[in-house]
Amino acid sequence: MESTKPIRCAICANLGLKQCQACQKIFYCSIEHQKEDWKRHRAECSPFILRSNDELGRHFVAARKIRAGSIILDEYPLIFGPRWSSIGQTSKNYEYCLSCCKPLLDKRNICQKCTWPLFCSISCTKTQAHAENECRLFVKKKVKYRPIVLPSPALYRGIIILRALLTKPTRSNSNQSESSVWKLITNLQYERSDKSTNGSQLDNQLINQFRSYFKLKNLLDNENEWTQVSGAIDVNAFSLERVENEGEEASEVTALFDKASLFAHSCIPNCTWGIGYSPKFSMRIRTSQAIEKGEILTVSYNPNWGYFGNLKRMKMIGDTGGFRCNCRRCADPTELNTFMSSLTCPLPNCTGNFVPPVNSSTEKFPIWTCSNNPCQCIVCPETELLQLTENVEQEWNEIISNFKFLPVSVSVQLMGKFISSHSGTMLHRHHWLIQQASRTLVRTVGNHIKELSAHHLIDFITQCRYLLEIANILNPGISLERALMQLYLSRALFLQYKSKHESMLHQNHGDTSQKIVQILDEIRYFQQESFLYWRNDIQSKSLQEPMGFEAQQLNGEIIMVLSEYEHLINNTNAATINC
Repeated sequence: MESTKPIRCAICANLGLKQCQACQKIFYCSIEHQKEDWKRHRAECSPFILRSNDELGRHFVAARKIRAGSIILDEYPLIFGPRWSSIGQTSKNYEYCLSCCKPLLDKRNICQKCTWPLFCSISCTKTQAHAENECRLFVKKKVKYRPIVLPSPALYRGIIILRALLTKPTRSNSNQSESSVWKLITNLQYERSDKSTNGSQLDNQLINQFRSYFKLKNLLDNENEWTQVSGAIDVNAFSLERVENEGEEASEVTALFDKASLFAHSCIPNCTWGIGYSPKFSMRIRTSQAIEKGEILTVSYNPNWGYFGNLKRMKMIGDTGGFRCNCRRCADPTELNTFMSSLTCPLPNCTGNFVPPVNSSTEKFPIWTCSNNPCQCIVCPETELLQLTENVEQEWNEIISNFKFLPVSVSVQLMGKFISSHSGTMLHRHHWLIQQASRTLVRTVGNHIKELSAHHLIDFITQCRYLLEIANILNPGISLERALMQLYLSRALFLQYKSKHESMLHQNHGDTSQKIVQILDEIRYFQQESFLYWRNDIQSKSLQEPMGFEAQQLNGEIIMVLSEYEHLINNTNAATINC
């Protein structure tokens, strides 16, 4: 019988009976030695622990208190490929680079080994994702580009699955790292909770096409493995579309991660995620709020879901995510009193709003009621209210469909008219369609605020404050939505300040300087809050940059406003002394 070595204290090597509850990998003889070693051990200690329950399955909880803005995970993908969500679900039929995942508008650039198309740089042919996976296989099997039987969406869906299958250990390939990747992939959940068959039907067709064209009968002899990998990607992968360099097409990548896939979903998450630039596509997860020990760590699997009201968002989550969300936002028909799906009550003198029932999607004849308890209005069937909403949504979609063909001034005018026509008249002022129009207006004008008149600058500031008010509830803490609005506000308010600065100083009121200081204080607050998000945002910076473009620009603006602030304070103090 083998003897078991005693576990030793990391400080004194005495018998270690106390285990670190966070990482559960290190032991101590006493609490004193654990505290003494914390400064060193903290850097290697995991801030989260794996737990499991019937509702969420495997998920992470905080192993200790975590400060807002903490980086709690950096990891590289197990596999990645051209964006999964744009494959089979949209009409896009692009050719994609197999390394950087950018659409190929020029097919003259090909891999010199396998002749498959790559992007403009020769470096794409050398990245491990392509060179050490399907490239070798295509050369060995003499697979030429391009299989006519496969449209682009199906082709690239199959390529990602193929990359996963190529990590499977074989007799001729017993590479330990590849074997461990395959184990991690097959250990992920791969069944959608809604039992959807859309993906499996497509995969049944794909596997036969790949077997014949790619000559992979041996690799694809087990249909269950193909289905399992496809399911694991459907359930766990993260997708991103992002322009890395100005003037280039956006990378459209889907990546599968080991630990990131175990974060639970919430429509009001306490963490944010980002994927770095090609070719590494590394994942970073940061806390957006302070998190208590034992609290479940959550992200939004698709941040765009959060832009929609409960009814539409929950349908999108079910259709594309394959599960039902039960977060506190989804469980509240008022969505934490933001009323993003609500319509105004039609009765005169009633300030209430029609809200959907909690289980609208499961009720046979769902009825909406007024949120104003004393209101005696007649309850309304959901079908009638949804028809009203669909009419407004159709109007919005028509505006968006022509958006890129119109001058900025015309687009802004149309969005402003849409907001004034529907906000508070039929739709609640926080309705997701009103927010969509406001958000589109802000982002359109955001890069042209120096061209705005004083009147339009005030309107822009009003829209930013409106969106920030909602983001403070639905995207609290260090989040992209808040950071964007705070960034726009800081710039718009500083422009407004500069235009009024001289006239305010010449008013000779005793409280003029104090008012100016208050304006600069608010600008500095928005800058600093926004910078908390951008400074460690892996998604907006290249691999060579210490900070992304937004963070660099904002850092310069912070210095400029600080200089203005200090100059004003010094002048105020000097004037006080002279008096």
